[in-house]
Order: sequence, then structure tokens, then C-alpha cells
Amino acid sequence: MFPILIGCLLNMLTKTLQIELDKFLKVLKGESSPSAVTKHAFCQARPKFSEQAFIRLDECLVQEFYTENTSTTWKGFRVLGIDGSTVQLPWSDAIFQEFGGVTNQHGVIMSMGRISVMFDVENEISVHAVLDRYTSEERQLALRHLEAVAAFDRRTAGRRGHQGDLLLFDMGDPALYFMALMILQGKEFVIRTSDTFLKEVQEAIQSTGTIRSPRFPFTLRIVRCLPSCQRICQRLIQRWSCPFGSFN
Repeated sequence: MFPILIGCLLNMLTKTLQIELDKFLKVLKGESSPSAVTKHAFCQARPKFSEQAFIRLDECLVQEFYTENTSTTWKGFRVLGIDGSTVQLPWSDAIFQEFGGVTNQHGVIMSMGRISVMFDVENEISVHAVLDRYTSEERQLALRHLEAVAAFDRRTAGRRGHQGDLLLFDMGDPALYFMALMILQGKEFVIRTSDTFLKEVQEAIQSTGTIRSPRFPFTLRIVRCLPSCQRICQRLIQRWSCPFGSFN
């Protein structure tokens, strides 16, 4: 029964639930069988599904994509953009207790969650996604993406399609411990930052040379992108293949 139910859920339901159930069963059995499964019975079965079923299916699809296909890269890197947002969730006491929420301008309490997605920007595929409490910090969710990438690397090491990653982050993510962790994991990254993030960033903007700091045992490159004057912290070991113009 599980394959049938989850197959129906993954079938892009766009009409009323009963119509979709009847249509799905007709395709499955090759004949019309109206009301063989009622929407009430389906709704009773749906909460019994573990979310891990969908997570595992997604992991299998992502792994198959990178091991059985030729994927597009940028200068040899799989480019993974990571960003977060918030999302309104269906209302129930259980969901509100699990994820938290906010009160809108009309005094209505809404269930809310915080999401973060790691997206392969060249191949347009979501590699890993996280849904957590509304009060969660985006940087902590991004760390879970790094764990997922590390697990994927262990599974696919040596196989066709295995390659290095270039991680892209927005301004909400820069932190020294975060950068240090990625460096220890051997990851290349680009992070958009502000002038006030570190005094070394301010010094680098005013200089065209190398800024040395006893606080940092690792090397970063600071790039100022015009005309918006955004600043980017980056660590690319293969810097000769990624000149300044690549980021402007």
C-alpha cells in the first residue's frame, strides 16, 4: 500500500483530492474504479507517513543524477548556492509547538518555519533542503548542508560525476568559525559580506596587496564588485583559474 500512496502524492496533485485519487487508480488499474479509495481514507493514511521517506527518496534521486549523468560545472566546480528564508506552515497546535510562529498585524497567530536550500545553480537541482524552527539561525542550517555534502562525498568518492564543490553564500552567513570549518573540510567558497564584517576586510578594500593578520592561520581573497561595491570573501585554491573578472 505504501508505494501506491506515495506514488499518488508524488503525482503533482492539482485538482480535488477525490478526482486525483480516482484518476490515479484508473491509470494504475487500467480501468475506472470510482470511490475505490475515499479522500477520507487517504487523509487518515497520510499522517502515518514518516518524513524520512521523502528525504530518502530525494537523496536517492540526487545521488543518481550525479553518478549516472554528465553534470554541468563551472571551471571544474559543482556550484552550490545556499540561502534561507521563512515559510508559513499550515495551522495546527502540533505544528505551532514544533516550529513556532508569529502574530501578524491583525493579531492572528501563524505557524512559521525557517527553511534553507542548497541548490546546484548550473544544473538547476535542489541538492539538500532543511526545514526547522522559525527561531533557528540560518548559519546553523547551513552547517547541516555541509554535513549532507560530506556524506554525499563519502558515498560517491571515486565514481563518475564526483567533483569538487564551490559553495556560494549570501551576506547573512559570514562568520570566522563558519569559514574555518569549510577550510578544514577542504571546501572552496565565496561569501558576500559587508565592510564592517572584519577590520581586515576594511584594510583589504583600501589596499591592493596582501594583508597579514596573526588572528588568521588561513588565506582569504577579498574582491570588491562594482558598481554595487559589494565585497566578497573567497577561498579558491585554484586561484589561477578564477581571476578577478570571474566575480565582477
